[in-house]
Amino acid sequence: MYYLAGRDAALAGLRAIAGNRQADLDDLRVPYRDWLGRRQPTVTIGGDITLRRTEFCDDPELKRAIIQLNTGHAESHADLAPEIFDAGTVRRRIAALEGALERLREVDTDVVDLFELVVNRVFVGGDNAVAGSTSSSIGVTWATLPNDYPSGDLVEFLVHEFTHHLLFIDDAMFQHYTDPQGAATRGLTLSPVRGVLRPLIFVLHSLVVAVEILKLRRGPVGTMPTTNFFHPDTQHLHDSCVACVRSIEASVESLSLLSPRGLALFNICRASLELHSPRPRPADSPRSER
Repeated sequence: MYYLAGRDAALAGLRAIAGNRQADLDDLRVPYRDWLGRRQPTVTIGGDITLRRTEFCDDPELKRAIIQLNTGHAESHADLAPEIFDAGTVRRRIAALEGALERLREVDTDVVDLFELVVNRVFVGGDNAVAGSTSSSIGVTWATLPNDYPSGDLVEFLVHEFTHHLLFIDDAMFQHYTDPQGAATRGLTLSPVRGVLRPLIFVLHSLVVAVEILKLRRGPVGTMPTTNFFHPDTQHLHDSCVACVRSIEASVESLSLLSPRGLALFNICRASLELHSPRPRPADSPRSER
């Protein structure tokens, strides 16, 4: 969302929380923390240190809270069953993620400053090779990733999850759907990430995230080494996004479930892909009156 729609769009939800359309990062820290505390009081968002930087940790209390609240509508791949892993493995993974965030800071300080405002804590675990975020634990994500991902993969993972959190905040403040419960079960369209039909609420998230990754790859991050583990190669990802856009365009139900804000996000994705509205089919064309 940061690369897709720009800094002001990424900050809009946070500024709405603070009640200040001109607020910058330092003005947003305390209002955002207070909002999280009211919204999800059982989620441990850390101490004062996480006001200014993201904490990568293996806090068991945080893990328990995430498991209990894992009912959000994000692209969640979480399987946080109990697992056994040694402290050395966790330390190496924490160091790798911290290193990836620093690599991103080298090419874009501003996006990392915003990341560290929005994402307070990242739970780092063992070998389940899953990761995710949910709207019930905004500001917290988990990264139970195997070893040896190159920096490009890890940067893409961090931006992927960061985008989900920006969308959670934006949706909470401006509402992306005319019927949120309906969007969670209806409006089946093609997910650009999974390639299957899913309810609209999942698909819009996936589309914004996927187009964000495409935008990310056009900059310096695109030169970082990657195995395409988290996201497919660029051409495949682009084609999947186009198929998703066309699937939503063809679904009257999906379009009716998008609020003006949700539709604006959809149209930004479409514009980024350089797609135009489809021409009406002959049967849909206005008929001349005789």
